[in-house]
Amino acid sequence: MIDPEAIKNLLHIYVIILHLEDYPEDDIDAFCKAFISAATKLPVDADYQELADLLSDILAQYHKSIIKAANDRGDRGIDVKIINSLKPYIISNLSDFENKINAITHSDINIIEKYHFNNKSVYYSGTEQTRLNYFEALENGISLNPDFAGILPAVTAFVEEITKKYDSKHKIKTTIGFDVSSKKGLVAPLKKSLLTCYYGTCKLNIDDLSKITDYFKKEIMDGRNKSPNFLYVNEYMINVLAGMMKNDPRPSFDHSGFFKAESKGLGDGMIFLSDIPNPTVIPARAKLLKAGQTIEFAIADIGSLTEFYLIFAAITPGEDFILKLTVKPKK
Repeated sequence: MIDPEAIKNLLHIYVIILHLEDYPEDDIDAFCKAFISAATKLPVDADYQELADLLSDILAQYHKSIIKAANDRGDRGIDVKIINSLKPYIISNLSDFENKINAITHSDINIIEKYHFNNKSVYYSGTEQTRLNYFEALENGISLNPDFAGILPAVTAFVEEITKKYDSKHKIKTTIGFDVSSKKGLVAPLKKSLLTCYYGTCKLNIDDLSKITDYFKKEIMDGRNKSPNFLYVNEYMINVLAGMMKNDPRPSFDHSGFFKAESKGLGDGMIFLSDIPNPTVIPARAKLLKAGQTIEFAIADIGSLTEFYLIFAAITPGEDFILKLTVKPKK
């Protein structure tokens, strides 16, 4: 009997592909790249590589079509050639930042992915406004993390230098469109290729269809258009005043599950379970979440089955601890 959850996920992914034109360009790109990455790394099977190559070829054409569409709209795609010529310089600087951050974080993969050091092409390819957004996000993220204070001046100078390449242009319309709902012709070949990859992956995993979610990351496509204050089920915004501890009874969890914690403020914090609602001491098993950091950990790591109270502590002097907590089921 097929797991009902696996069927639900299969249908979810299928609907995403069928309605691909309704998603922003960035999400479509990330969704496709996630499949290519998984199909290249997860199995040792030429059939997967063939699917990955097929999608890669179509994705490259999609990128070209999007850039052309941006030019036709009068967007700032005129600067594409300038930034492409700086590709080696951009990669060199990003690699230097990556090495320095790795030394500080002990090569935390979450940090690498957060700043797209594992996919540096986002900084010099695609539509211009998309690249500008990545540069801005890099600088903002570094500035919000006290651990990276030593490299912030270099990052700021680098971002300013690159973005000035755009600002030097004149009389160029700067209205950027990300919604591809009116570009079905551009998305159609990509949708067809994705469906081929979907059917092929299902066939290769016919004995265990739950594996399909390893290749098609539906979470990339979900929730991107929601309002900033909207939370899905099992998502919670938590604010702990500076120097305080807080017991939050809202999250419903099982000790066999996982927490994903995303820092949204300037203060560091600790997360742990307690057998009393108002502890005064932070135990050694507590998980540290630094400002600007995202971590995922097993709930069993922060307390025992007899500890029911979820405690958050703000530990940075003068700064509140603000985070989004997601309860995730057992992996």
